[in-house]
Amino acid sequence: MKESLRPTSTDYLSKIPPEGILTSGELPPERWRLIAQSSLYNLEQLSSSNTSLVRELEEYYRQIDAKLQLLQEPVGLSPALAKHYLDRVASLGTEELEGRLLTTLERIRRETHSLDDLAASGAWALLLKEWAGKHLHLPMVIYPNHDPLIPRQLCKGYDASYSPNFEVIIMCYNLPSVRETWETLVTQGVLPRAISLLYHESTHRLQHSLPQRLMMNAPLISLGPVIFSYNYNSAIRLAITLAASGLVALSPKFSKNDLILGETHARLATANLPLSSHNAGGEVINTVVALYPDGPATKLKALRAYKLIQALHLLGFSERDIGRLVQKDQWSAKAETYPRCQQAVEQRFAALGIKGKEEQEIILAAIRIRHALELLVNRHQAQAIASEELQAAARW
Repeated sequence: MKESLRPTSTDYLSKIPPEGILTSGELPPERWRLIAQSSLYNLEQLSSSNTSLVRELEEYYRQIDAKLQLLQEPVGLSPALAKHYLDRVASLGTEELEGRLLTTLERIRRETHSLDDLAASGAWALLLKEWAGKHLHLPMVIYPNHDPLIPRQLCKGYDASYSPNFEVIIMCYNLPSVRETWETLVTQGVLPRAISLLYHESTHRLQHSLPQRLMMNAPLISLGPVIFSYNYNSAIRLAITLAASGLVALSPKFSKNDLILGETHARLATANLPLSSHNAGGEVINTVVALYPDGPATKLKALRAYKLIQALHLLGFSERDIGRLVQKDQWSAKAETYPRCQQAVEQRFAALGIKGKEEQEIILAAIRIRHALELLVNRHQAQAIASEELQAAARW
C-alpha cells in the first residue's frame, strides 16, 4: 500500500475503546469511512495479511461505501402511521395481526439472519410458546407481578432472573404483545426490551450443565437416600448419611459458575444481538462491577472477562460454545485471567494462523468495527422489511 494513502491526521481506531464501539451507531458516514480507512491500512501491514480472515476483512472495508449508502436510505414508519396501519390489520382480527407478524419475523430471519442467535438460545421458541399461551415447557417462564399464585418476592428487584436449580426464568417484566412487537420493529428496527431480557436469561441457561443442576439440588436429592436408609442397620445408615453429607458439602464447589464471567457473557450476548433494544456494550464492565463486588480484583476480573468474552464472540464462537466455557472456568489470581476462555481464544487465533498480540488486537478491532456496522445494517433491513409487510397487510 502506498504511504500517501495512510491516514495522516488521526488514527481513529486508537480513539475507540474496546467497550465503546457498540455504542457508535450515530457516527456520520464520513467518520465511518475514516475508521474503515485506518482499519484497512492496519490490516494491510500485517505479516499475516495472506490469511483468509484478513483477506475477508480487507474486502469488507473496500466495499464499505455500499453499506453506508444503504444506511442513508429512509426506512420505517412514524408512530402515528404505524398505529394507523396496525388498526387496519387488527380490524381483521388478532389472529391476522399475529400471523402477519410471524410471517414478517420469519422473512427477517431468512433474509438478514438477525434472529439466528435468538433462535439458537431457545428464547425464540419460548416467545412463540408464550404468544400461543403454551406455558408447559422447559425452562418455564413465570410472572410474579401478574400471577396471584406466585410470590412477588421472587423478583428481588430485578426485571428478570434465571433459577438453574429448577430451570425457571422469572420475568418481572411483561413479554410484549404482538402489537407492541410490530410497533418497535417498524418505528425503531428493534425488538421490545422484554425480548432482550428473555434472551439474557436464556443465555444464563446455556451456562449450566445438567450435572451442575443436580449438584445445586444436592441437599434435596440427598434426602431420599437418607430417609430410605432407615430400613437398614446403623452402619448402612451412617454410610449413606456420610455420603449424602459429602455430596451436600461439595455441591457449592462443583455447581457454581464465576458470577462475573457469567454475567459478562449474558450482558454481552444481549448487546451483540442484532435487533436488541439494548446495544450499549460499553456499560457492561461498570454494571458487572456494581452487581458483583469481589474485593480489589473486581475491576480487573470484569475487564478481563469482558475482553475474553468479546474476543470469543468476534472470533465466531456461538453463545452455546461460550456457555460451555463459562461452565468450567474460574478466575486464576496467579495468571490474572480466566484460563479456559483464554486458551480458547489462543487456540482459535492459532487455527487462523494469526500470531503476535499486536496483530491479534488489530484483527479484533477490525472485526469489532465490522460487527458494529453490521448491527446497524441488520436493524435497517429489519425495519424496512417490517414496514413493507405491515403496509402490504393494511391494503385490503
